[in-house]
Amino acid sequence: MLLVLKHHTCVSKNKEKCGSSINSMNVGEYSLLKTYTNLLQSILNLYPRMEKLIECQLVKDALSQIILKHCKPLKIFSRMTWIAVMFLAVFMVFFLVIWTIRACQDHSRHHRSDCPV
Repeated sequence: MLLVLKHHTCVSKNKEKCGSSINSMNVGEYSLLKTYTNLLQSILNLYPRMEKLIECQLVKDALSQIILKHCKPLKIFSRMTWIAVMFLAVFMVFFLVIWTIRACQDHSRHHRSDCPV
């Protein structure tokens, strides 16, 4: 793919020398595309090794031990965090209602004092 794109890459920094072709790209765009392509190819090259690692019994045993021993406390702490966030949300709604009522009372008090009657 990069060989095909290299033919459409303008090596000159002057846009007028490159022409006004929509299909041409500058050297910076080409090098960025080349970097991304190389990165993706590296990931694809690592995939077979990672697949072998997942099939390894040692890794499966380690993951099962983590799930059995560490997920229960994680569930407890996530539930405690959820309860704390819900309590904070209820408190903030209550506080907002009280604040709105107080603002309405202050607003009505100021308008009465401005009244000439």
